[in-house]
Amino acid sequence: MEFWNLYRIVRKRLWMVLFLVVVTLGFTMYNVMSRPHTYRAVATMRVAVTSPAVSDIGRLDWFTAGMLFSSLQETILSRNILQEVITQNQLGMTPDVLRSAIGVSRVGNSNLLRIEVKSTEPEMAKRLANDVAVTFIRSNQKLLDSQNASSVSFYEEQVKQAEQNYERARDDFRDSLNQPNARASENRFITAQAAYQAAQDKLEAVRLINRFPDLRPSSVAMDEPAVTPTEPEGRQAARYALIALLVSLIFGVFLALAIEYLDYSIKSPHEITADLGLAVVGTIPHFRRGVSAAAHVLSNLEIPLLSPALRWRMGRLESRRMPAEELPPDSAEAFRTARVNLAVAHRRRQREGLTGASQLLIASSRPRDGKTTITAQLGIALARAGNRVVVVDGDLRKPELHLHFGSAACETGLVQVLQGAVTPGQALQGTPYPNLSVLGVGEYDLSHPELLDSELFSELLEGLGEHYDFVLVDSPALGLNPDAAVLASRLGRALLVVDATRPSSDNELRSLALLRRTGATVEGVILNKISPEYVNPMKLRGLPPHIIDLSDGFLGNGHGNGNGSNGHAQPVNLTGRGPA
Repeated sequence: MEFWNLYRIVRKRLWMVLFLVVVTLGFTMYNVMSRPHTYRAVATMRVAVTSPAVSDIGRLDWFTAGMLFSSLQETILSRNILQEVITQNQLGMTPDVLRSAIGVSRVGNSNLLRIEVKSTEPEMAKRLANDVAVTFIRSNQKLLDSQNASSVSFYEEQVKQAEQNYERARDDFRDSLNQPNARASENRFITAQAAYQAAQDKLEAVRLINRFPDLRPSSVAMDEPAVTPTEPEGRQAARYALIALLVSLIFGVFLALAIEYLDYSIKSPHEITADLGLAVVGTIPHFRRGVSAAAHVLSNLEIPLLSPALRWRMGRLESRRMPAEELPPDSAEAFRTARVNLAVAHRRRQREGLTGASQLLIASSRPRDGKTTITAQLGIALARAGNRVVVVDGDLRKPELHLHFGSAACETGLVQVLQGAVTPGQALQGTPYPNLSVLGVGEYDLSHPELLDSELFSELLEGLGEHYDFVLVDSPALGLNPDAAVLASRLGRALLVVDATRPSSDNELRSLALLRRTGATVEGVILNKISPEYVNPMKLRGLPPHIIDLSDGFLGNGHGNGNGSNGHAQPVNLTGRGPA
């Protein structure tokens, strides 16, 4: 991964990394400072590595000595030793708990062993350190006594055997003085005599060590008993804080990279235009700010219970209608940018001699992509600029467009107009915004599914076009039912709304193919719910250079100059007669 991309990812989720660092540091420091003071007592033992014996039996080389110290350290922490200390002091704990409070180490390369005991009570620390040392010394002494008794018996038997061999060799030597084999008998006698003397030396060494137990190799004696500590140990807050900082930073960066890797949302308009080959009319930031990017990632992973719960939560948030006056500034500016693109294309149509309204179907491939909100907010933005606008609710099965204007469902609407029960003027509803009217669905019972696919609907669109500059028709999701395809064939032009948090190129490509099969011209894409950093010009400095192209084009849609085929934006062609 390039350094710039890594920097961008971390900077994008810097709040998450910092939050993790602050929480980890706070939790660590709370634990460190809330722990009671501990006292450390140290008892030192001396281990006999060599002895003043007259033979090598009392000497240990450095390798054997190292193994000896390792064995002694493990023995000190054995369950038998610790259980005896627990019983002696009537402690209500297990040997494993006591073991965690004891440390055993060799003092450099010396023959000293240090036993350290930590406790919240100074006297208890001292008593435990001394008791562990004394208990181990006593246990080790018993073991050595048993081993030494066995050694004496073994070497006494060796001396007897050597003595018999010596006497036999001596007698043979005497008998062979005048024989030809006298030299060989003499050599055997000398060898047997040396073996006999060596066996006696070893036996004397063992007996000497037995008389002076402290001189035995691996014997242990108390060198310096523990004293009552007067000062508690330091809390080492700085050390723990540094460790917590490093660990939280590493984990935070890793988590940011993991979220970025699992985040399949659209990061820039270039991604969607590269897949669909369409110009991006507008990029609308996600103004429902109650759900984080991490929640969007988890909702798309199909995790049992969690993903459905997050989708339900996001559905609840997105179902709340937000008046145009309450939109965040970057969202309001994004709708104005999209309005500019539509208005420029409309004026171009007029210069080319095409009269009537610009009629557009606002479609999407899935429910909850935001097409109804886009329809309402685009209508408001166009009306505020002085254009005469009518928005038509073409979703007969789930009409919601009127809710964005604070209107109640009306008994008369599009269905009644197509049935001939009322005139369009009687069905249109006013809104709080001048120049903007709404044509709701009215009462619909699914008994007349062919209403939209009739010449009456085309005549209605033609009549609305004579009185309005823009006719925006909201549709159901493409593929859910045939109504969206019918609307596309009647209007002839469409804008495709893509939810940046739920991308699926296959869905969008199927929707694009469906619209084109109906004969409709897809004029462009409105990228909805994109990250605000791709819309706010003040945040462009945090984007990779290949995404930023301000040489010619609209600042705010983030697409630069060019045409729809390479992922850059231009004023949208609504004429259907080739490039604008």
